[in-house]
Amino acid sequence: PATDYAGTELAVVHRDISPGNIFVTYEGAPKLLDFGIAKATTQVAETRTGNIKGKLSYMAPEQARSQKLDGRADIWSTGVVFWECVAKRRLFRDSSDIETIRRVLAGDVPPLDEHDADIPLELLDIIDKALTVDRDERWESAAAMRDALTAWTRKTNFQSANK
Repeated sequence: PATDYAGTELAVVHRDISPGNIFVTYEGAPKLLDFGIAKATTQVAETRTGNIKGKLSYMAPEQARSQKLDGRADIWSTGVVFWECVAKRRLFRDSSDIETIRRVLAGDVPPLDEHDADIPLELLDIIDKALTVDRDERWESAAAMRDALTAWTRKTNFQSANK
């Protein structure tokens, strides 16, 4: 985690995780870019009310409601990216911004298993937990989600397609 000079954790929330901000190195390691709207949860300054920061299709419900954010907002956005990677289609692609926000706030996430029967149930559960509207029910941290994904890949002996 990011820390200040004294070693205190900054609890940075990226607030704009989306496919365009994820870079995969030649070695296959993902890197998160564009921290232009990232914010440490310890900052006192607030974003002006009415200003929405981030891409609507990847925005967590609490971010769309202008509520106080923590790292679980980034878990939601990561869940949207994972859902789209597995489904091979956009999750929140709607005819208007208002409809997109309505679906995000409602947690209107179509079950993957209806369309993608070859996706392992345990992977679906990991993605579903990331996309829970109630942030208290989401992964408590990116590390917890990473650990679940790592355990799943080891258990299933998952190999990426490029290896």
